[in-house]
Formats: sequence, structure tokens, C-alpha cells
Amino acid sequence: MLVKKEDTNIYEFDGFRLEIAERRVSRGGERIALQPKTFDLLLVLVRHAGQLRRKQDLMEEVWGDAAVEEANLTKNIGLLRKALGTRPDGNDYIETIPRFGYRFDAEVQTINGSKPELVVERFTITNVVTEEFDVIEDDGLPVAPGEPVKLLPAHATPSQPANPWLAWFAVGLFAVLLAMGGWWFKHRAEPVEKPEFVLADTRIFPLTGLSGKEDYPAFSPDGKLVAYTWDGGITEGNRNIYVASPGNVAPRRLTTNRFEESKPVWSPDGRSLAFLRQDNDRTEVIVLSLDKNEERSLGTVLNGLDWSPDGQSLAITDRPNQERLSRIYLVAVTTGERRLVTNDSLPLNDASPAFSPDGKELAFCRVGAGQGDLYRVSTTGGPVTRLTSSHWVIDSLDWSPDGRKILFTSNRSGVYGLWKINLAGGEPVAVPVEGPVHHLSVSRTGQLAYAQINSDSNIWKISLSNVSQPPQRLAASTEADDSPSFSPDGTKIAYATARSGRWQIWVCDADGSHPHAVTSLTARMVGTPRWSPDSQRIAFDVHQATIADIYVMNADGSQPVRLTDGQSIRVVPSWSQDGKWLYFCLLEKNIRQLWKLPATGGTAIQVTQKGGWEGFESADGTTLFYTKGRNLPGIWSVPTGGGEEKPVPELAEAARQRYWAVTKGGIYFVASGDGKTWHIKYFDLTTRRVREVTTLDHPPMSEPAGLAVSPDEKSLLFVQDDLFQHRILVTEQNHP
Repeated sequence: MLVKKEDTNIYEFDGFRLEIAERRVSRGGERIALQPKTFDLLLVLVRHAGQLRRKQDLMEEVWGDAAVEEANLTKNIGLLRKALGTRPDGNDYIETIPRFGYRFDAEVQTINGSKPELVVERFTITNVVTEEFDVIEDDGLPVAPGEPVKLLPAHATPSQPANPWLAWFAVGLFAVLLAMGGWWFKHRAEPVEKPEFVLADTRIFPLTGLSGKEDYPAFSPDGKLVAYTWDGGITEGNRNIYVASPGNVAPRRLTTNRFEESKPVWSPDGRSLAFLRQDNDRTEVIVLSLDKNEERSLGTVLNGLDWSPDGQSLAITDRPNQERLSRIYLVAVTTGERRLVTNDSLPLNDASPAFSPDGKELAFCRVGAGQGDLYRVSTTGGPVTRLTSSHWVIDSLDWSPDGRKILFTSNRSGVYGLWKINLAGGEPVAVPVEGPVHHLSVSRTGQLAYAQINSDSNIWKISLSNVSQPPQRLAASTEADDSPSFSPDGTKIAYATARSGRWQIWVCDADGSHPHAVTSLTARMVGTPRWSPDSQRIAFDVHQATIADIYVMNADGSQPVRLTDGQSIRVVPSWSQDGKWLYFCLLEKNIRQLWKLPATGGTAIQVTQKGGWEGFESADGTTLFYTKGRNLPGIWSVPTGGGEEKPVPELAEAARQRYWAVTKGGIYFVASGDGKTWHIKYFDLTTRRVREVTTLDHPPMSEPAGLAVSPDEKSLLFVQDDLFQHRILVTEQNHP
């Protein structure tokens, strides 16, 4: 790869400043966060401003000889356009030349450096090295009076500081002997903020290349077909089961109904498929005979599904005797009879069971507080064996064909990637695959299929006085921005964002100008900022490996104080109207309840007894409105002084996602309707009537708080995923 040696040049155009030595892009002194390859692409374009750069040339200059698709280039061009915005004349900085490439259209000034020497560097590193985050259970911040942990100032440097993404991705050059010669694959070794996984020795291609949400791939026993879920494109809504041959763009649809379906698995003879079908809160295991096109149900389950190699059983997860913790069962395919496999007392949930190739063992994930580790157990039951101890999220797993390794998808390096662990011993090792990687399937010959889910959430603004006007993008970056919250005086907006490489709380003016970070914490997640009634303080939650706590700081980020004890999971804070109390959700033994504690710290008091997740007081402070959990519809109420917990009948369709806000006279919320369109509605607390405000073009996101209303009720903020890339990738060759 051609590299510039000791290049200290600085490039400037239209107020932008690109500093090579610092790998930094800024405008007006404010840094613009770019992923490593996006920065490299911008640098190539700027160096050749005014010149046509062909697509192939750009791919070679940015990725070298790595086997990547043109889609990678297209994606990064889109990220650059979004980050740079438009030129003063309204045109894009990057001009597309159809069928050829791109041209950077701006007058660029080069300063602070002479033309660097051009050299060729070769790297011969043959392994992938990744370094995990430093997990800091005690982040060194102050706690409220009565708590046993000491404080450090908000922006103090920890004793062992961590780089924002402590991940070094290095893949080098290796020799491949061919019949007529030799050639080299090579990757540049460099520190990255967000790892980019590339499999250099094989081609990776889309399963179908069609639009919409593709997910949950599963290879047929002979490896010639892939079963998966697809929403049929953006107009279909729910996902059904399809089958496609890799590279064939004409998939075959197997199911047609209004229900959401997921996790297809093949019978060992390839003549049947089992999958999950969800209708509201009910999930069934369905077995579909491909010969007869007949379905039958094996009963309700919680989640998880795999088919045993002998064809006799399905592995599922469910809750025994209506308990809160999930365990693994084997279900007889012919009779539906169930046998409990995991039955220990560890207070964690079991998920994602997968049979070993010989059918004698199950690998699975044991989950708590959103994090998990790998385990294995005999299919006959007995003690479980723990394989990892990192507490990172694992969203899928499968066995290698020889049964000696387990491959799994996890965010243990900061972005969802592919990992493998040798069952003979050792630590997990990153597998260099183009990511992010979700919902893995491994064929019997070692071919890989996985879902690539790219998301970029941004904050948009609607004028409630004129909803016919198109929404305006208020806070946007190449990373996630969500959880907006207006200050009660209407002058500021706080929100959570990952634009700096780690999740932090940022604040901007009410019109979106002057965005800046007010936290600099080392944590896995920082979110849910909520303003105090006097607009002087912000409460928020901080997530570590297996715990989460409530914090309060001044609006400028100074004097952060941890209010909770660092021993459990306490999240989603909100203030009482008098500013004396903070409500929060406590998660214990998989049960969520709402509590409140003094805003200055002290003893917490339980508020709900029948479940509670996120709550807000009414304007008069007499009622607490709340939800009971993610993806659970309906809003409930309870008097703040104590009393009956009951649902609000008019709001049964509200708050399946965290898109709702309590105002002086009512409640704004998003209703799903038919699952294909999403409506912002308003519930008037005086008239008890619901009216429609406007509609959303994109579905609400499932995780973050996504809606806020200005104190004067003239503006509404909502979170929208503007990237929406959800496809299945397949490796052409078998993976070693």
C-alpha cells in the first residue's frame, strides 16, 4: 500500500480543517467524528480535489488489496456527505460521476508542510490483534452522602486511562503460493476507533442484494440454500420466512401472514424448517414441512431455537413454572414433550442454544443486565461449563464443523464482530470479517452467513404549529444520536451520542447550534439525560459491565455525583416536578420496578409493585405516568402519594417503544397502528381524547428514548434511523 511518510500537511476548505498528523477533521473549531476508513477516503479525495477518482482506484487507495465490495465505498461516501453537509452554493462536496467514480469539488488550500516522501511499506503480521475496553466498575466519580465510594472530579483522568476505542486492528501481508507465481494480500496496521473486519482470503457478497430487512440466515444441510427472514422491502412491514440460493436474486417465499417471524432452522434431512412466530406477547415454535407445505405448532416458547443433528429434538428457551428466569429445554419434534436441560440456581437467563455437530452438547449464552457469556452443557443435563468471562453482549453463536470451536457475534471490541474460541482452552480471538456482524450461521463445510445491520440514528425536529412543514435534522453525526431532552427553560437540548467514540452526554442550543460534550466518562454506555425543573442540573444513567447507576451533574458537566450504590441495575431517571426526587427503574431478578430517591442522595422508596420501567410526573405533580418495559404497549398511572396502579385506557396503543412525553396538558406518543405506518398522537388529559398530530416515515427505534417536546409545545424532537441497512452477507469459500 502506498503511504505518505511523516505527512504533516493540513488541508483547509470552506472552513473545514483536515489535520493528517492528528487524524482530525474540524469546522469552526468543533471536531467532526469520522470512522477510520471514512477519514482515509476524505483524505484521498481532498488530495485530488477537482480530479475524477475512479471507484476502483479509491478502493485500492483506501483498502489496499483487501477483498471489499463497492458497497463499502458507497457507504463511506454517504457518511462523508452527511458529515460535511453541502457547499455554500447548496451542492455536495463530493460529485458522483455515474459509472466511473467521484470528484471532490472544493478549493483546497494546503498548509503547514512540504510534499512528503512517497514510500512503499509492507506488513507481515499474520494474526489479528484486538484489545478490549478497560472495564472500570468504579469510574472514580463522586457518590451521594452515605455512599461508600470516593469521588473524583468529572473530567479527571482515571489511574489507567483508556483510549476511546482501545482497539488496534492489524492484519498484514502473507505469501500465497500459486502454480505460476506468488502474490500478497496486505492490510494496513493502524489504531482504530471502530474496528472494520475484512476477510482478505475470500469474497463476501450479499445473499440477494434486495432492499428491506434481511435477517437470521440459516444454511441448509447441503449448504446450497439459505433460509432467512425478510420484510419484502420497505412496504411489507412484518418479516416472513424466505429461502434463497446465494447469489440468486429471486428468493422463494415460504410463509405469508401478518405475524413477525424469526430464527429459521433446518431439519437435518432438509425437508422441514422450524421457526419462531410472534403475535404480540405470544411466541410459538412452528414446524413447516417443505414437501407438503403444512405447518404445525409445538407450543409457546420464550426465545432461542436449534434442531438436533439426529432430527429428534428442538432446543428452545422458556421459563419453567412461570418463573422469571429462562432455561433451556429440549422439545420432541413428534410429540412436543419437553425436557429441562439447564436447571441450576444461577440468577441469569439462558439464551441462544446451539447443538454441537455430534449432538452431545449445547452451547448457549447466559445473560444478565444485557451482557452475557458463553457456556456449554451436555444435552442430558448436569453442570454447565463457563467458556468466557467478559460480560459483553453476545447476540448469536454456532459451532465450527469439526466441533472444536465456537464462533459467536459480540460487541466485545466496541462494534459487533465475529469471534471464535477454541474449546481446548484459550481466550476468544477476533475473526477478520467485514462487520458489523449479527446472527451467524455456519454451514457444514464452514461457509459463513450473517446479518450486517448498520444503523445511524439522528435527532429531527418537527414544528407543532405547522406539521405540514418537513422535519429538520437537528443533531446528526456519523454515529448514533438519541435520547433528546429539552431544558425546562427552553434554551438547551441534552442528548446522548457516540460521535466521540464512546457514549457521552452532549448539550446544544435549542436550534441545534453549539453542540458540545458535557461528560467524558469511561463506561460502556452513558444515556437518558433528563433536566431538573430549574434547568440547572442533568440526571443520566451510566452502564458498566453488569451494573448501571443514576448520576446527577450541573448543566455544564461539572460536579457529577453518583446517587446509587453501584451494586445493581438502576436506569432511566426522571425528576419530580418540585425537583426534590428522582424516579428510576431498578432491575432485580429480571423484574423491573419504579423507585424514587432524594435528588441529593439518600434512601430510595419503591413506587410500583406490579412492574414499572420509565415514568414521568404530571405537570401538577399528583400522578406518575409510566410504562412497564420495552416493547410492552400501554401507559399506566399511579398517584405520586401512593395508590392503585392502573392502565390508562386511552393509551393502550402507546409506548411500545420509548417514544412518549408528558407535557402540561397531555401526553404525546407514537402509535404503531398497522405496523407499517407510525403516528404521533396527543392525548388530552382534560378531554380524555386522542388526536393525530403527524406521521413518521421510519419506524421508531427499539432501544433509546426517542421523543421530546419543547416547554412551549411548539417543537417536537424525534429520533430516526437514517441509514437502515439490514442485509445478509455470505462468504464464497469455506472459512478455515
